[in-house]
Amino acid sequence: MELESLNKYLEELRGADVILYGAGSKGKQAIELLRRYGVEPAAICDSDRNKWGRNFEGMEIEDYNTVRSRLTGKVFMLLTVSSRFAREIKTVVRGGGTS
Repeated sequence: MELESLNKYLEELRGADVILYGAGSKGKQAIELLRRYGVEPAAICDSDRNKWGRNFEGMEIEDYNTVRSRLTGKVFMLLTVSSRFAREIKTVVRGGGTS
């Protein structure tokens, strides 16, 4: 990705609510990278109910439906999970699951 394209993408992220889906090692890396570029995630979600309410990199892990009902503006979703969970997350995000 060219630097100009990266800067444009980062500007879009700065003007939106960024939701990270996945509170694991990739989620931690994503938060660190976003913060390095001045983007503070609005929320972090996970399908594992046992993680909800826990602190993760200074943010409370929540279920997706709770987060989505709270955020009303422009939203970017970043998936920070293994591809083996992609189908499950796609169902949740499209409203067909319970997260």
